[in-house]
Amino acid sequence: MLFVDDSGKPDAKHPSQFLTLGGISIPSNEVATFTRRVQAAKGRFYAKRGRPSDWECKSGDILKPNPWKRALNRDFCEEVARIATTVGATVYSVSICKSNMHNPMTLRQTMPLMMQVLAEHFSAECEELRATGLIISDWSAQHLDEHLSSCVGSYVATQGLPLHPSVYYASSQATVPIQVADLVAGATRMKNEGAARLGPLVEALHRVRVVMPGTLQTHQGRPYGNSINLF
Repeated sequence: MLFVDDSGKPDAKHPSQFLTLGGISIPSNEVATFTRRVQAAKGRFYAKRGRPSDWECKSGDILKPNPWKRALNRDFCEEVARIATTVGATVYSVSICKSNMHNPMTLRQTMPLMMQVLAEHFSAECEELRATGLIISDWSAQHLDEHLSSCVGSYVATQGLPLHPSVYYASSQATVPIQVADLVAGATRMKNEGAARLGPLVEALHRVRVVMPGTLQTHQGRPYGNSINLF
């Protein structure tokens, strides 16, 4: 099961310089264990915020310069990466540099493009593990969600990938792995934009994987990887 969330917007007026889709794939029989362990970590590190299920872990609240100065936030992110290694997870990211766009693009264009690349590499992992994968994303606007699911579903079906031919949607507050995907997306985007303080975290997150990059190819003949810079 691949849980995903995004960071950054393609609008030229938006301050982000990159668009990033972050994800974490977890074997279906380990999702409950992963959720319990991350919720326990939220309760342990942020006891004053109340029950972990009542609030959402947001990348902006942890990764921006001032919050990142707090050892509590750095230690929590380190613990999340450690927990991910205990359940056979793989962290993914796909990034676009906005300055490399030849023409202005919208989310209706960038999201399917990034999600299809993510599906290409995730499907290679599934093929290697002899598993059928599914993608679960944080919901946004209904029309965009339907468009994205249709595009990815068509791509999966025509390419014969070992994935469900759809994107499923869930609440990020109710779905802990999506909160972790948000951390992955936010940290990777900010690091790409020059936030050197996040370099060690991004490296630690992308070391979480069950298939080593370069050891197999995707169905398109490209080397498999879990950190992809699209353009």
